[in-house]
Amino acid sequence: ADVNTHGPDSPWGEHEIDHLLIYQLKSNEPLTIKPDDAEVVDYKWVTQADLKTAMAGNVMEMRDWSPWFRIIADRFLYTWWADLSAALTSD
Repeated sequence: ADVNTHGPDSPWGEHEIDHLLIYQLKSNEPLTIKPDDAEVVDYKWVTQADLKTAMAGNVMEMRDWSPWFRIIADRFLYTWWADLSAALTSD
């Protein structure tokens, strides 16, 4: 999904477009993650509840989030996560 986190009325003059890859693994399907070290500090599999707790600042090792990810999570991610089937079959 391409997510425009700031529009033409952005007070900072940025018009960020973030690309999210959303995929639902099939049962027993392996997934290999190879992040670009220049772009990704760390990654971790979390539940929706774990992510909300971490983003609230309640998990010491997960306190730093990009402002763009916070905007995406607040505006879109939890809605998509709640109905993953619909999110995977729509634009």
